Amino acid sequence: MKSIVRKVFVCIVAVAIVAAISCIIAMPNVNVVYEYNGSVYTQNSKSIIRHEIELPEYSEISNIAVADNGMYCHAKRGEIGYFLFVSKKNAITEIREEKHYSSKIDNAVVCNGVYQASYSYCDSENGDEKTVLLKADFKNRQLSYDKYPENLSSYNYVTDGKSLFGSDGTSILKYSDGKYTALAKGTSAVGIYDNSLIFENDNELYQLDLSTNEVNKCDFNLNINDYRTVDYESPVCFVKNYCIGCKVSFSKYSGGNSLFTHTSIQSLKHKVSFILLGSVGRVYENIQIMQ
Repeated sequence: MKSIVRKVFVCIVAVAIVAAISCIIAMPNVNVVYEYNGSVYTQNSKSIIRHEIELPEYSEISNIAVADNGMYCHAKRGEIGYFLFVSKKNAITEIREEKHYSSKIDNAVVCNGVYQASYSYCDSENGDEKTVLLKADFKNRQLSYDKYPENLSSYNYVTDGKSLFGSDGTSILKYSDGKYTALAKGTSAVGIYDNSLIFENDNELYQLDLSTNEVNKCDFNLNINDYRTVDYESPVCFVKNYCIGCKVSFSKYSGGNSLFTHTSIQSLKHKVSFILLGSVGRVYENIQIMQ
């Protein structure tokens, strides 16, 4: 009897090992960047090993935005805030944040080569909070503030690198050079994929071709609400042919419990999802893919 149990156990272990190896082989080969506990890490999807992007003297790193030339973010040195550009050779350029009583960043992207963020601040304990579109120009090492485009949600906007796309709650809007263009009926912009804007309307995902403005329903096997259980405002990132974000398995029953969280990498072409190795039980933030 013990011999039979041992053989069954060995077979189960062998099947599990083969299944794990098969999953790793099939896993997309992408470099994932994410925030976790005030630090930034990069990890190849085929590896369980993560590497911290070291920023000496800085802490509380947040609001990362990955671009072709490197990474942008906000961080602190002591009690002072800084906007940083980190090149692919790890050279750091900093711009000191102006001092306010309080401040926060709701969302940040790289548009027209400039780090742009919806930036809210207050200059006194009882003062009114102001929201502006902050632009960090690292070539000239200076900050500028534009009037925030009020019709765009300060949390839910995305960029194709040239314009901002968001929603006023009923319509999908394009914001460029201080002007709005209504594109389609929709409640939120989700991401950019294959020269198309992905947006949501009535809990369905649609794809708007940015060249022709043609709108079609997405054929992705993707439920955006699975990701919003963890982070409602910026749940996913679309890069290349993949969608990546932090989600909860069994979300109907877990109540957002971190025990069930993981980072999911979904192939949009093949409709197959993978779990980023080592991410189970951890809530990664601002997950992106480095080109």
